[in-house]
Amino acid sequence: MGFMKKLGKAIEKAAKEAEKQSKQNAKQNARLEMEANPEAFTIAGASYRQSAFRQFAKESGCDRSGKRIRVKVVLMPEPDNPKDPDAIAVFTPRMQQLGYIPADMTAYIHAKIPPINRKQTWKITATAELYWWKNLYLVNIWS
Repeated sequence: MGFMKKLGKAIEKAAKEAEKQSKQNAKQNARLEMEANPEAFTIAGASYRQSAFRQFAKESGCDRSGKRIRVKVVLMPEPDNPKDPDAIAVFTPRMQQLGYIPADMTAYIHAKIPPINRKQTWKITATAELYWWKNLYLVNIWS
């Protein structure tokens, strides 16, 4: 009986700690939600990151049938990007990079962000669709 009581308390303590950690993570990763729009665009650079796509597809339940799976992706600016200081990277929820917002769409995304200090960074969770097409996994993001 003593062992079971100790085990129960340990499980209870672990559950409380996990809940506390979850709340802290949610606070630290406060994100803006973009509204889904029927007009979508495909991210750039997907062909270079297919290993990340394969893992994301497996986690999301997407196969090579061509069926489109609704997923969430994270958008983050890359102001230090040497080729484009307005670049916006696209990540999985586990923060594996999938590619970039196409250059002609970055101004649109930046315009949706509330004004912030240039030194601050932001994250947006966007609705997207993941699918297999011509030997590649791709992601379309609704603008």
